[in-house]
Amino acid sequence: LTAQVLTPTGFRPLGTLAVNDLVIDPDGGTGNVEGIYPQGVKAVFRVTATGGASTRCCDDHLWLVKNTKYRKLKKNAPQHVLPLRDLRSDLWDGVGPTRTHRWRLPVTHPVEFSARDELPIPPYLLGVLLGDGGLTGADIRFSSTDLFIVAQISSLLSPPMVIVKKKGDNCDYSIRSMFLRPHPLRSVPVELDLCRKSEDKSVPANYLKSSIENRLALLRGLMDTDGTVGTGKAEFSTTSFRLAKDVIDLTRSLGGIASITDRITHYTYKGVKKAGRRSYRIFVRLPFNPFLLPRKANLWVPDRLALSLSSVEPDGEEECVCIKVATKRNLYITDDYLVTHNTPTALCAIAETAEDSLPALVVC
Repeated sequence: LTAQVLTPTGFRPLGTLAVNDLVIDPDGGTGNVEGIYPQGVKAVFRVTATGGASTRCCDDHLWLVKNTKYRKLKKNAPQHVLPLRDLRSDLWDGVGPTRTHRWRLPVTHPVEFSARDELPIPPYLLGVLLGDGGLTGADIRFSSTDLFIVAQISSLLSPPMVIVKKKGDNCDYSIRSMFLRPHPLRSVPVELDLCRKSEDKSVPANYLKSSIENRLALLRGLMDTDGTVGTGKAEFSTTSFRLAKDVIDLTRSLGGIASITDRITHYTYKGVKKAGRRSYRIFVRLPFNPFLLPRKANLWVPDRLALSLSSVEPDGEEECVCIKVATKRNLYITDDYLVTHNTPTALCAIAETAEDSLPALVVC
C-alpha cells in the first residue's frame, strides 16, 4: 500500500489509487487502472537494482526481466514475466569476482507529466544559477569562464533584463534590469524558496514535473556548470543532498540511470588539514547528451543503459495489494522510477506457479 506509483501528476502511494485512475506507461503515454485486488498481510522484500533504485513488494509480485546470458543477442532477446520468488534466489551468473547480474530490468522512456505551469525562470538559467549562481544577494548573479554559457543565458532573457559583467573580474556576472524597478526576477527566488545556502539548494517541485524539454534544459544547465565528463561519462557534484536527489530524479524521469556516492571533503587552513562538508557525486547516464556546453558535450560518449536486479532482502510483513493496468505491456512505474509488471490473470498464476496442478478449472 505504501509503494509509490507514478501518475501524470507525480508519484502516489499505491493504496490511494482507484479504478480508472491514470498511471504513467513506461513505454510512453498513460493507462487506466483496471482492477485493484487486496492480498492481505504478506512477507515483504526490499528489491534493489544496480545504481541504488529500490522498492518493496511480496513474493508474488511480477517483474518483466531479460536474462543477461542473452545480452550479446539482438534487442529482441527473450524476456520473461516472473514472480519475485523465482528471481531472488537466482540473482547471479557465475561465481567469484567475475560473476554478473542475471536479470536485467527495463528502463522507462522519458516521462511526460501533465503539468504545464508557466515557469518564471527559464529552466536552463535556473540550472546555471543552482550550479554556479547566487540568489541570496541584491543581484541575481552567476560565475562562468565559458562565453557560450553567458551567450546562452543572454538569449533567454527578455528586455529590460541584461547581463552585466563585474568590473575587474573575468568570470562574475549579474542579471540586472536596466529600466524597471523592482527587478522582474528579484521576487522569484523567494517565491520558489531558492534563497538558500549552497548546501541546502534544491530544484522547485514544479520544475521537476515540467515538460521533457524543460527538464532536459534544466539538467543541462546544472551539468554545464557543476557537471564533469571523464572518459566519456557524465558526473555531477554538489554539497547539497537535496539537489543531489533532484538531479537523480531528473535523470531517471528522462529515461536515464543515476547512482550516487558521497565523501567528506578536506581543506587546509594555516597549514592544518580540516574536514569540510560532505560532497555528493552523481553518475548520470542518459539516452541523449546531458550537456549543452560544447567543450563538455563533445567529450560525452553514449552509454548502453543497462539496469539489473542486484539484491533482494526480507523487509518485514505488510498489507499488500495488486493492481491491473491497461498499458502497452502491462507495465507501470514504481519507486525510484523502477519499471514493474501488474498482477497476473488467474490462468497465468496457475501456469507459472502450479504447473503440477494442471489441468484446472478457473471460475471467474
